[in-house]
Amino acid sequence: MSIVEFLQFDNLQTVETPKLKELDLGIDKVHYSGNYPTVFFKEVKQFDNDTLKEIALIHHKLWNYKKVMFLYVTTLTEIRIYNCNSKPIELKQNDDIQEILKTHEIAQSSKSDKEKLNQLLEIFSASAIDSGSIWTRDNDYIKKIDLDKQIDKFLVTSLEKTAKELEEQGLDLDIVHSFIMRSLFVMYLEDKGATPESFYEKEKHNAHSYFDLLDDKEATYSFFKKIKDNFNGNVFPVSHKEYKDVNLNHLTLIKKCFTNGDIYCETLFTDWRIFKFDIIQIELLSEIYEKFLGKIQKETGSYYTPPALVELILNEVLPVKNGEKEYNLKILDPTCGSGIFLVEAYNRIVQRWINSYPNDVLDFKILKKLMTDSIYGVELNPKSIKVASFSLYLALLDFLNPKNLWYLDGEKFPYLINDEEDKDIEVQGYNLFRADTIEENPKFEQEYDLIIGNPPYGKTKIPNNIKNYCKKYNFSQEFVIPFIHKSTLLAPKGKIALLATTKLLTNTSGTSQNFRKWLFNDNYVEKVYNLSILRKTLKAFGGSLFSSAVVPATIFFFQKEAPQKVSKNIEYWAPKTYIKTNIAEGVIIDSTDVKYLPRDECQKPNTKIWKIAQWGGLNDFILISNLVMLNKLDRYIDKEEYGGGFQRKKNGTENLDIKKIPFIDTKKLDLYYTKKSQTEEIEDMFFERFGTEKAYKAPHLLIKEGVKKVTVNQKKDYRIVSSFVDYNCSFYKGIIGIHHTDKTVLKALVTYFNSTFTKYFMFLTSASWGIERDVIKSNELVIPNFFENNETVDNLANYFDEIQQLNNEHYLLNVDISSYENNIDNEVFKFLKLSKNEIISINDNIKYTIDLFYKGYESIAVQPIDNNAPETIQYSNKLCSELNETLEDSELKVVPSVYKTSYYSPLCLVVIQFIEKENPRNEATILETDSEFKQILSKLNEYTLNEYSKGIYVQKNLTYYDDDKIYIIKPNQKRFWTQSQAIEDAQNITLEIMSMY
Repeated sequence: MSIVEFLQFDNLQTVETPKLKELDLGIDKVHYSGNYPTVFFKEVKQFDNDTLKEIALIHHKLWNYKKVMFLYVTTLTEIRIYNCNSKPIELKQNDDIQEILKTHEIAQSSKSDKEKLNQLLEIFSASAIDSGSIWTRDNDYIKKIDLDKQIDKFLVTSLEKTAKELEEQGLDLDIVHSFIMRSLFVMYLEDKGATPESFYEKEKHNAHSYFDLLDDKEATYSFFKKIKDNFNGNVFPVSHKEYKDVNLNHLTLIKKCFTNGDIYCETLFTDWRIFKFDIIQIELLSEIYEKFLGKIQKETGSYYTPPALVELILNEVLPVKNGEKEYNLKILDPTCGSGIFLVEAYNRIVQRWINSYPNDVLDFKILKKLMTDSIYGVELNPKSIKVASFSLYLALLDFLNPKNLWYLDGEKFPYLINDEEDKDIEVQGYNLFRADTIEENPKFEQEYDLIIGNPPYGKTKIPNNIKNYCKKYNFSQEFVIPFIHKSTLLAPKGKIALLATTKLLTNTSGTSQNFRKWLFNDNYVEKVYNLSILRKTLKAFGGSLFSSAVVPATIFFFQKEAPQKVSKNIEYWAPKTYIKTNIAEGVIIDSTDVKYLPRDECQKPNTKIWKIAQWGGLNDFILISNLVMLNKLDRYIDKEEYGGGFQRKKNGTENLDIKKIPFIDTKKLDLYYTKKSQTEEIEDMFFERFGTEKAYKAPHLLIKEGVKKVTVNQKKDYRIVSSFVDYNCSFYKGIIGIHHTDKTVLKALVTYFNSTFTKYFMFLTSASWGIERDVIKSNELVIPNFFENNETVDNLANYFDEIQQLNNEHYLLNVDISSYENNIDNEVFKFLKLSKNEIISINDNIKYTIDLFYKGYESIAVQPIDNNAPETIQYSNKLCSELNETLEDSELKVVPSVYKTSYYSPLCLVVIQFIEKENPRNEATILETDSEFKQILSKLNEYTLNEYSKGIYVQKNLTYYDDDKIYIIKPNQKRFWTQSQAIEDAQNITLEIMSMY
């Protein structure tokens, strides 16, 4: 058995995809997860110096390719695993190649070292890579991977440093921007073989590349003029000021930047360059450009869209996977930015043409016509629209082979940009419009077949035309809303797929509900993909969803006219984790994260279904919908006696009444009771708002709006913090105060707000918590009707007093009050008449779901099953208990068998068997696994993980029926094997069995 076979890479392929062939990466075989390459392989005879030099050259190419993290190099007896994300090093004549490659090496083992090879099998096997367990299991190898050295991050950092240095040397920022982006474009053209050497030789004798020109200013700028002429002035033309201000030092900085990424190096190595733009993906242009947006990005809420999301959207509305042929479409991005949506849309339009005419030659003229007939964008920023233009040019070039076909017949690239203010554009195009989408403009206002894009988000610095548009329709003042609404006017019969803030689904204001009423009732919404959790992606996993942005994003797929066949449901994706699925960039969407919500419920403007379905399930929706004992605060408490605190302002209004009483800083609010010593005196304070002044009067309870990380019961926990206060005090805006004359009722309410139930309820129903800011507003608070149940109020108040007494006795010590809090929870559960299964759902949501939200890949939810005390035992016993209740009148019952699972196994298996009711067996049987069983699980894992789009994977859970047995196969993560999941699975199994008969 070879080492590769030992690692179970049985779906190795020779390099057959055209793109990989064209790149000539020097590899032998590829392992694919779905259709996406995840590991490259190179077979060698031995690891001698010549072989190691070849590996270094391959590593250099793969670093530029970026999409695959690992290179496995094998001999008959040895394997070495290299990190393709580590920065390449130039090989010099006397360098120790062994030592240089050690910096890229993650692991190595010989066939004779069985123990180490077995360890590599668990960590780097096909199943560990495909399932993502490689990321969630602690090991020293993965710690060696530094994603900050990836090609995209390194290139962007190099360009940023260069831009900063050029600016410090006296160049205007606009000149710096144009100079760098123009150079980047030239490098792409050159490395892809799209510019002939004659372009350089005519400018300077013996010049063969852009680098050869950079030590001669006149030659460089003469070359820039040629580029301008050939590209219609669309690509960062040279201003008179730039030509005057740029000197040889500036040109040298550009050369250093693109040679080895280090502008501070002493020498230039003209025979070696770290960046290979024939390999670097075109979509990286958008990410590079996004770094230059700066203030614009912050003011408008415009953010770069990752290629994975672009592909996810276009797979739905412009698919090519099944050989689709319709290419005669008009596609608009109403806020196209640097053009990432338009580039991918163009690629698909071309592919559809190829599908339609497989035997025809795709020449430059056809490619031009497909672009000018189909691709349209609107953008306000003049720099962005130029990046969009040359991104489209590069996309066109990618379809030419050889790349120099475009100039052989004297062709020129199409005129795309329409910007009458840009005097460098000789002929105006009619595809990329520099304009305001929301303003009326007959130039681009035509009927489109498809509208796609990522409009700006935000609620601050909104221009007047956006505000007026929202007022016209009585919508909330959100930057993105007019773009969504106007899309239905621009594509009255077409499809629309736009990214927007998730808060559009959960905001509670009347104007927000007006917008939802229009969106879900006056249009046909097909799908909603809530990707809020991806905003929390760690840098170790490739950075957050929209780079520096933390805005929660949702994709809305809809159209103005309903189709002939209307679905009763809306497909809703709401992933709960940002764990990567494999070593390729990507995230997992578990099949349990995909739900089908009743359309009639979604059409209710005030529905809570979007939030509940994001973090819970059907049972949670039923539980919360049936809680008739809960009501808004104003049902029991005067509106003037509860609300938020004051807001300060330097030039605000003075209020002597508030200044007379101490105030509590939001950070100093404690669980259950806050001592007066925690308050402060107000000095020299003026107010923008006075807050709810009646709520400053004792007795009152205070609730922190933001969820707080506190130490309670000797451990860290994220809690809603509610505190009883028996003295007058004011508070900042971040606190909600409730005044009531009855101290006993207030103490009871404090325990209720600090209870497990309130944490569960607010997490599933509040507009922001779990989506954007972890905040709870006063209008979201609900309380049970304790006022009509003296026994419950007295019991809860007594628990408060006992906790307070314990805290007083052990002042400043972290006292364990878990037994009292359990009593409080049980009292609340009892009052609300919750069933045993409902309580299980609540506790599991707290233990796993909320923990997953806060801790991500470190959460208990994604950790593997305990081998000594598997969670699968409790799961299977609960599952069988639920099923046996259904089988109560039958002569059969079900009993479980649980297989032990290794730490690195991607899957777990539980078997449910139907047996005679008289059989004494009831509890789960634990079975050991052998190597053959592990191989079967690894093979099954291929069928559980499907690539939905580039970097987006859907993980299926398998339920297999075989005679008297049911096989349940799920990922090896604790969150899939909870008792609440057993309840839901029992319901689904019952429905499936009933549907069979």
